[in-house]
Amino acid sequence: MVDEVENIYLVNAPAGSGKTTWIRKQVEKHLLENDDDNILCITYTNRAAEELGRDIKSNRVFLEQFIVL
Repeated sequence: MVDEVENIYLVNAPAGSGKTTWIRKQVEKHLLENDDDNILCITYTNRAAEELGRDIKSNRVFLEQFIVL
């Protein structure tokens, strides 16, 4: 399930459902469409943070695990 309010997304779904892939695609799409925007991406798991960090190479994306913040 994805909830959106003013470009803020909450992705809530069970393990293995493709959350990380969906987030990666949305971030890449937003970066291409919006030259000036920065993105804050917060994950609950270290694994998701590592995967996204490996896949998304941009100085406009701040990516961190929830527990670190």
